[in-house]
Amino acid sequence: MAWAKSIGPTLKTGFFTLAALCVGSGAAVALDWGRPLDQGGSIGARLREIAETKGQRHEIKGDCMSSCTLWLGHKGACVAADATLWFHAAADGLKQAHYTNPWLWKSTKGNRILLNAYPARLRAFVVDNGWLETPEMHTLSGAQLTALGVPACL
Repeated sequence: MAWAKSIGPTLKTGFFTLAALCVGSGAAVALDWGRPLDQGGSIGARLREIAETKGQRHEIKGDCMSSCTLWLGHKGACVAADATLWFHAAADGLKQAHYTNPWLWKSTKGNRILLNAYPARLRAFVVDNGWLETPEMHTLSGAQLTALGVPACL
């Protein structure tokens, strides 16, 4: 049980940070802890992961947040109808480590990488709605993404 005491504060902090983002953003979707959850992470690390799966099928299922949305640019990717993808502006990770508010340091390059991964109709929707301008989370279901040109998983 010692491990539970050591990891407890980390889990609690992560949970409350995620809850604050969801509540603060007005996101209309609540996380379902009983389904797959990909919380995103570094754009560079995600691009390397995607490159390693070249030619393989990848199903986007459950909650796919932040850099996870880069899978939309993978030729073998499809989205489950009940998936939820979470979009927000990219932050500059290098500057993020040195300042208390990373969102003051929005990454134009990161946003360009994200947009280039999205199918044209989804890209236009994200830009038209300003979804990569703020750290606020915005969601689309797999069914909505399919309507915007993302292949559906069959």
